[in-house]
Amino acid sequence: MSFQYECLKPQEFMKTYNAEYADSKPQNLESFKAKVEQYLESLEAHKNQNEKGIVSNALMPFLQGLGFQAQVAYKHQANSEIDCALLKDSQVEVIIEAKKPENNKEMFSPNNPNCKALHECILYYLRERKGENQNLTRNASVRYILITDFYQFYIFNALAFKKCFEDNKEIQKLYKKLYEKGSLIENQNDFYKELSQILDSSAGGGGKSIPSRHKL
Repeated sequence: MSFQYECLKPQEFMKTYNAEYADSKPQNLESFKAKVEQYLESLEAHKNQNEKGIVSNALMPFLQGLGFQAQVAYKHQANSEIDCALLKDSQVEVIIEAKKPENNKEMFSPNNPNCKALHECILYYLRERKGENQNLTRNASVRYILITDFYQFYIFNALAFKKCFEDNKEIQKLYKKLYEKGSLIENQNDFYKELSQILDSSAGGGGKSIPSRHKL
């Protein structure tokens, strides 16, 4: 699976939600640094909890402190929960998938792109974008998909997900099979397994994904 990486400036991500941080004024940078320090302290205090606990007690307060409307365990249109979602006007704009730092097998990295974290994000993204397959509301507001181990943050532009995955014919067929009665794709694990094979094939997921990585 072919991936290219381009740097997405933090301001580009932040300005959608909090213009004060995006303008990079010295006083705002100092405030941001203080919040990062608080986050890292909270992360250390809760590192032995499971992923949901760390999201609830460390990541969500950090994001809320930056002006985001963050919701933990967002119930995904009557489906499985997103680890954390950033909302605007009650619509999901950022999908966040979190893995514990030691969970290298499932965590995304440049050396491990075809992983469960990415598979989950693709499914969550498709559910938001193609809700009509289940007679649910179609969400056209998704802007970013974020995968994190709480220290590293990989940020994908939703346009890259659209080009690479939503517009991919094989992935479209696979997603429909997930909700067809009598299909061999009986559950999410079946979906992830087949998706992994598609991404490993010569089709390569239908394109190139362009995330940025930021490390705390």
